[in-house]
Amino acid sequence: MIKMSEDKFMKASITLLFAYGLFNITNFFYHFFSARLLGPSQYSIVATLFSLVYLASIGSGAIQSTAAKFTAEFKMKNKNKIAFFFQRSFRKISLYSLAALVFYILISPLIATFLKIPLSSTLILGLAVIPLMLLPLSRGILQGLQRFGALGANTIIEGIVKLGLALFFINLGFGASGTIAAVALSMVVALLLVFPLLKFRKSEKYSKTKIALNKKELYRFSMLAFVALFLLTALYNIDIFLVKHFFSAEQAGYYAVLSLLGKIIFFGATSFGAVMFPKVVEFETQNKNSKALFKKTIIFTFVVSLLILLIYWLLPRQIISAVFGPAYLNIANLLARFGFFMMLLSLAYICVLHNLAKGKSKFIWILVMAVAAEILLITLFHASLTEIVNILIALSALTLVLLSR
Repeated sequence: MIKMSEDKFMKASITLLFAYGLFNITNFFYHFFSARLLGPSQYSIVATLFSLVYLASIGSGAIQSTAAKFTAEFKMKNKNKIAFFFQRSFRKISLYSLAALVFYILISPLIATFLKIPLSSTLILGLAVIPLMLLPLSRGILQGLQRFGALGANTIIEGIVKLGLALFFINLGFGASGTIAAVALSMVVALLLVFPLLKFRKSEKYSKTKIALNKKELYRFSMLAFVALFLLTALYNIDIFLVKHFFSAEQAGYYAVLSLLGKIIFFGATSFGAVMFPKVVEFETQNKNSKALFKKTIIFTFVVSLLILLIYWLLPRQIISAVFGPAYLNIANLLARFGFFMMLLSLAYICVLHNLAKGKSKFIWILVMAVAAEILLITLFHASLTEIVNILIALSALTLVLLSR
């Protein structure tokens, strides 16, 4: 029984590692061509707004985690609840997403002013607000049902569309605004294509009679997941905003490239976390111990992260020169160091997901203190990019130690 679970875990992990790997490759080339074709100053606009997407996707992550958790529970207890859960959630999230879009439009001038970027580019990003909230609901249900192949396929489609549209818009001369539009439109396409993947919609009719859902637990977990993912995402995105604010546009562009390469390590961990999460929920529902699964996920994440880090350490100049060109070689000496930060954060991410799957909440205070410390320290100490990276390493190491206790 355990052996079968381990085999399924490996197969699912490889499936999502491949799918997320392809998505990250398309994501990488999206930034690769943006940086090369737009130049440091224009690319800093793209990178900054892309980081805003990461922060906004925290809500997406919370929605997906919540959908995955409750779908996994319904799968074990009462599968008929899944279709009803999707129907009710889709209606409510649609209303919330419209309200969020209006709010975003209202605060766009403030965002553009603070980040020193064009208002037009900021407004275009608003196209992503609605799919950012609706797409993760469907993906979360696929994840909770452990239909990792379908989940991976939809993710790959989003990446391919984003890359293709970005190249198309850049060639038409739309610059940073067109590149950002590609991000939003790719999410719209992925949203439209995810519905056919929800096979339960074909085999089950929505019940006209209300099915009891534990709304209190649903909202409690949603808020917990949102706060946890918000704080975790802030740890590897706030630095970009602060660098954009305190440094020149050129330096911010250099740092954006450094952050992009570092995130490759972090996103390698997401496949293992995505597989682990619903399985831990399943174990908890059956009163089984998930410690062995957690340790295995940590080991896989560490090995994959370490392999990428070694490449960064051995060939930093070659990687940066080949991918982004000689204009970005100033940051070659920081690549392995930043990669080490992302490896530590990847392991912390797995710890956070494990705590979420088990319904724990005390770990939130660790993340709160880490984010507050990052903002304070970078605000006080930003003499160079090296100083920024050193702060991130120290904070991520301490955060990992505290989360793993």
